[in-house]
Amino acid sequence: MAGIPGLEFDRFGRRLGMRLLFSGNVRLGGRLVLNPVSIVRYFEFPFAAGAVPDSARVCADVSSPSLFSLFWASSHPGVAIEMINPDGRDLDHTRRIAAATGIKLGFTKSDVRILLDRPRAYDAVWAISVLEHVNGEYDDSVAIGWMYDSLRPGGVMALTVPVDRQFRDEFRDTDPYRLVDAVDNRVFFQRWYDMAAIRERLLDRLPDAETQTCFFGETRPGVFATYEKEWRQFGLGRTVDDPREVADNMTDYPDWDAMPGVGVCGIRVVKPKAHG
Repeated sequence: MAGIPGLEFDRFGRRLGMRLLFSGNVRLGGRLVLNPVSIVRYFEFPFAAGAVPDSARVCADVSSPSLFSLFWASSHPGVAIEMINPDGRDLDHTRRIAAATGIKLGFTKSDVRILLDRPRAYDAVWAISVLEHVNGEYDDSVAIGWMYDSLRPGGVMALTVPVDRQFRDEFRDTDPYRLVDAVDNRVFFQRWYDMAAIRERLLDRLPDAETQTCFFGETRPGVFATYEKEWRQFGLGRTVDDPREVADNMTDYPDWDAMPGVGVCGIRVVKPKAHG
């Protein structure tokens, strides 16, 4: 009723969860019924949906939250979507949901390096809240180039990354994705980009591309930090109220300068049709 973005994904996720519950898949369905869309995904999912053209037929999802691809495959029959993810547990979870609901997706257990072998393979690629986590043998600046090279001329890439007023790296005591081992109890988790970092680390790596950015975030500095602290303390008991949190404390911004604090940047990238 508050008119927040992403409600079509909220409704889809809850319907999907109910289908799973009625078919006996309580563990798969319960979370989707209670918390189908998490906090800033209410912005990220509709951003990606608006960025990816309906005409895209062969697509790659690089480690995004799976609800978006489940939604896209369900609403675009005949589209081939390959789920590329190094996290086998996450892939298996999505595979079970897809199998139980008849949604067709492809699955590849790999990191983004697999795209090196797939130049000009896809009409569209999306990576929702992914690039900020890429670190180690290669980083976000390299990964975005590989994803761009995997696009066909005229292809579109939809990306989202977290932003703050100043660029910083975030470390945690353990890896929540369990893909790396802790070293001295400090594990790289993600980057928080500012506009300069978005340009230098991401957009400047694609000099011939057409790019657009948009922003969404907290209305007052510190609101998201308070939410995150409560989420870590109460878990699902806090996140079930995510729609209200978005309605009360988050909004769209016309540009980077208008943002007061933490948020998300959506990036749409189009490869020229005459490329290469």
